[in-house]
Amino acid sequence: MQETGSCNVRQQWGLVMKRVLVVDDSKEILDTLTLALKSLESRFILDTASNGKEAVEILKNHSVSVLITDLYMPVMDGLELLIYMNQNHPKVPCLVITGYGSPVLKAADDQLGIYAFLEKPFSLEMLLKNIDGVLDHIDQSDNTSGVSIAGFIELINLERKSCILLTSHPEKGAGRFFFVGGELYSAQCGDVNGDKAAVKMLCWENATHSIENLPSEAVAPNIICSSKSLILKAEALKSKGLSAENESESEFCQPAMLDKAIKLAEGGNAEHAQPILAKLLKHNPRNAEGWLWYSRISNKMKIINVALKNASSLDPDNREIAEETITISKAAKAGCKEDDTVQRCPFCWMPAVGYAFVCGNCNAQLFIPEKITGSAQKPNQDLLKKAALRFTRILAVQRKNHKARFYLGIAHYNLGNWGKAAEQLYKTKMIVSTDEFYKDQLNFLLAQMEFKKSLSDEAGSLQPDKTKKTILIVDDSSTIRKVLRTILFEDGFEVVEAENGIDALARLNEGIPALILLDIIMPEMDGYEVLSAIKKSNAYKDIPIIMLTAKDSLISKVKGKLAGCDDYLTKPFRHNILTTKVREYLHESEVVTAYS
Repeated sequence: MQETGSCNVRQQWGLVMKRVLVVDDSKEILDTLTLALKSLESRFILDTASNGKEAVEILKNHSVSVLITDLYMPVMDGLELLIYMNQNHPKVPCLVITGYGSPVLKAADDQLGIYAFLEKPFSLEMLLKNIDGVLDHIDQSDNTSGVSIAGFIELINLERKSCILLTSHPEKGAGRFFFVGGELYSAQCGDVNGDKAAVKMLCWENATHSIENLPSEAVAPNIICSSKSLILKAEALKSKGLSAENESESEFCQPAMLDKAIKLAEGGNAEHAQPILAKLLKHNPRNAEGWLWYSRISNKMKIINVALKNASSLDPDNREIAEETITISKAAKAGCKEDDTVQRCPFCWMPAVGYAFVCGNCNAQLFIPEKITGSAQKPNQDLLKKAALRFTRILAVQRKNHKARFYLGIAHYNLGNWGKAAEQLYKTKMIVSTDEFYKDQLNFLLAQMEFKKSLSDEAGSLQPDKTKKTILIVDDSSTIRKVLRTILFEDGFEVVEAENGIDALARLNEGIPALILLDIIMPEMDGYEVLSAIKKSNAYKDIPIIMLTAKDSLISKVKGKLAGCDDYLTKPFRHNILTTKVREYLHESEVVTAYS
């Protein structure tokens, strides 16, 4: 931004202008913010940079009062920029733009050394309010602290970054934290490893930090506790004037070991749960629940039987262990022998030899067959509902756990919630896009849903039900159209599809839908052009339009609102959010369906 007349007047009178630096890789967002922030030009000079490297060059030449940065950027991302600020400009308050909400971060702004988090999507008014607030804060106080080690761990988790955080202290040494997808999985500090090493470094004051890429060779995981637990542990030790060396390894790790192992096992990561359980049982061989879970993560019948026998003898009145014993006995009767290697049902842990399509215990289908097949027995609905809740809980923390997401989809399939199953299988395919198995599973489900709908049409009428409101879906992806169609059909709507903007306008000539779901990025005619054309028509301007976007972008929302859209959905969308928004706008709309 060029300095205005008012800025020049201030400089002529010897007044030092505050300088605000905004760092974001989106040119559209920087241009929009530059225009919007003109209202505060009498208070500060605005500089912009498209990545951390450009920002550092500005910081070398100018004294900056406030830094506003996105986390995801090329060349040098927001986390690396914050590390630079922490070491070179620790008293400059920082505002962080993030696409992820985090109550932990919001509750720990002081610890993180960050003035505020701006969660996307945010309004320009909210941004202006925060900048105004931080400038007032600078005027009133000089006391700003840098980001702590705990703060950087929280930010790496927020950014879901895979990296090494190098930490050094002039008197106490140096160490390394290892992260994959934002999760702390290993720590080293001298001769100390794992949780003790992490807490040892977390207790350091005035440490310096830097970021490195992960090595090509694998580093063995050795962290048991969650990063939040480790941070709290370090804070408790510091408050008592102690360090991690004051506690033995067994005292340090045991309270969280079983919980960590169970979460890994439930999420389908048996190979990572196994060493944790082995370590736990070495320190405490009388832990019955530990033996139960050790039996569940094993694929060897001999080990399963021994572990379950230990669990039963230690806690003979435990109902869960007793039920597990019955399940394993059933597997033995079905042909699982002592020396067999087995597969486990993700819903009830029943072992089976070979590749089973249906669990012999809970009767759940473990995969979606290419064609609908009749099951001899109905799946155990109560057990599957509990499994669905378990996988939902896992995914609240591990959003990219494709195994948990896939089996949540299969659980919904067995429960008859095919729309929810389609949503989860679509998200699974997005996570592991190169795996043909998950792509085939989604396609098998969509084909079955098409067949189910055709039977429904034949049993009733080939014409759409005029008592149901019609949704027009406009998207160039046939997969997304199918997923949306199946979800909305299951929820009681009629659906009409268009594969591009021109096709969508042609569909409007056939009848007026109650609502339109409109993708933004399409060939020939994008969503904004379609939206503009619809809103210019007296016949169609009152139809509610929800735009579909693959990126939660402030500029997209600004452009959409200016063009007249009613709301946004970010892909991949959640089943309940989709149907809630659709029903919200249909309730407000009095447009009558006219398709015939």
